[in-house]
Amino acid sequence: MSESSDGHDFGTSTFRQAQFGVRWRPAPASVPVLAGSFPVPAFPSSFDWAADLDLTGEDGSPDALGNLSKPTCVPCAALRMMQLHTADGRKPTEAQADALFKVWGGTEFGAYPDQAFDHWGRHGFAWADQRQIVPRLSVVERDGVATNLALLRTAIYALGGVIGIFRMPRSAMNNFSEWLMPRKGSSDAEDMGHHAVLITGADLAAFRVVSWGMRIQASYPFVLDRLAQAWAFPNAAWARAGTSPSGLTFDQIRALGAKVGE
Repeated sequence: MSESSDGHDFGTSTFRQAQFGVRWRPAPASVPVLAGSFPVPAFPSSFDWAADLDLTGEDGSPDALGNLSKPTCVPCAALRMMQLHTADGRKPTEAQADALFKVWGGTEFGAYPDQAFDHWGRHGFAWADQRQIVPRLSVVERDGVATNLALLRTAIYALGGVIGIFRMPRSAMNNFSEWLMPRKGSSDAEDMGHHAVLITGADLAAFRVVSWGMRIQASYPFVLDRLAQAWAFPNAAWARAGTSPSGLTFDQIRALGAKVGE
């Protein structure tokens, strides 16, 4: 069995069918890198914005939004982010994930994150009766650049999560404890592909990840070894009732969307 950090498990044969779905290519040079000196209040050593997020389907089991059988991890991660940001009690559906996947250029091989997120930032997508627009996307980490764990933690706390793109080893498909193990020196030959997840929190030893409708812990060594890109979305929707849960004001978050990389 493969067990998540919140106690749910999938049978091994079922979990092996889980899909990744990132068509890999480097982030375009035109996408700005999130500045390392943006306003954020002091934050706790342990936090997880998705701790109370309802990830279940109608039957009470983890809802993978179709990502167990389809390569739709990119829209699934985006939908979970919108569920977290809007905090209106609505949950995303497999039909929404499928629709976004098509609009964002998905194929049987998955979707390009930069293409998907560019469309998201330009056109938004429907959430309930409103259309959610992302002011401007940026990368916290660009492929080929050593991961800055401090900046990653800060971005997750300030912006209510980031979407991470991981190079995934075959062993991690069968056992979530592999996400807690150091992977330094592992061979690229064992990689099964790239996978998009929503990174929602961290403590002193691991990051908190949402994928396939489950909560998973990913150790710092695993992230250092496997994180290829981390996409940030300075989103004014995260600032509810005047300020965001992290303490940033609506204007501060809008400024992040206008000034990243400058």
